[in-house]
Formats: sequence, structure tokens, C-alpha cells
Amino acid sequence: MRKFLITILFLLISFMPVSALTLSGGVEYTVQSARDLAFQDLSKTYDVNLIRLNKKHISLDSVKVEEGKIYIEKSLYEKERVFTPFYRNGELISYSTAYADDLYHMYYYDKAGCFIAIDVSDKELNVFPHKIAKYNKFGKLVSVAFVVSDREQFVFRPNGKLVVHWKDNAAFDKNGKLFQMTRTCAD
Repeated sequence: MRKFLITILFLLISFMPVSALTLSGGVEYTVQSARDLAFQDLSKTYDVNLIRLNKKHISLDSVKVEEGKIYIEKSLYEKERVFTPFYRNGELISYSTAYADDLYHMYYYDKAGCFIAIDVSDKELNVFPHKIAKYNKFGKLVSVAFVVSDREQFVFRPNGKLVVHWKDNAAFDKNGKLFQMTRTCAD
């Protein structure tokens, strides 16, 4: 009888539902580690002819800026681009757009709709972490970002000095102090 009970107990324990705790975590970056990764194998210039050849990205046919407000042709926005306006103290200062068929670049325009810069990513913009080099319309490096996630990024000047540490829609300086610059994704 004792062997029978031990056998039953063993079978019950063997077939009991098993649950396990899956641990997940992320890598945290310091300003220095983000800087090191951002500047690794970075080109200081970009061939501006590559920007000029792609006229579709510089076209503003679907974007109208009036009195600091941006109006976008809804069908084009939904299907082909991701649009992000940038504000300082509630006033539009610039906006960016990325296209569904080109996830390595983002194009920037001033509030009047003039092309001002391009972001060039080492990975698709939706793959994290990645680094982004921003070049002005003449192909000169103006900033470098290390993008940890869609919620966090570090931005540096070409000399390596931290410009801003974004966390969600808040901007922080090198001392962790919040300053008045926000970014908001379009609805």
C-alpha cells in the first residue's frame, strides 16, 4: 500500500501544472556609454546629392503650414508617413517626417516648410537600440543620437557634448534638469 501511495503522489506531482516566472529587463545606458555607441564608426559628412535625388521626400504637396499650425493631407499621412511636430513653449519650431518605404531616414522641415536636415539611421527606425546621425541640407554633421527605445534617446553635438536626453516627451539637460521643449506625435 505504501508503494502505491508513493507512486500516486509521484504521478500527481509529475502532472501538476508548472508555472515559471519569466524575467525581463532592459539595458540601461549612461550618457558616456550612449556617447561611445553613437560615435562609433560615424561619418562626419553625408552626400547631399543623395537627398536631392529623392525629390519625393522634399515635396511639400501634402503639407501646409499656416500661422504656426500644420495641416496634412490625411490619406497620405496614414498610408505613407510618420509625422512629428516639434514645439518650444507651445510654438511650432519644426517638424519631421519618415516614410513607410524608407525606415532608415527622417526628413526635417522648418515651420515655413523648407527642408533643413536629414536623419540617417544605422538600423531601421523601428529597431532599437540604434544610432542616428543628423546632417544639415549641406551634408554637414549637426548632431548624433543614440536611440534606446521609442521612449528614450540621447542627442549629442558633433564634438560629443550632450544636447538633450529625451525620456518620453520630456527633455532633460546634462544635469537631469527638465527644460521647455516637447515633442508630440500627430494623431
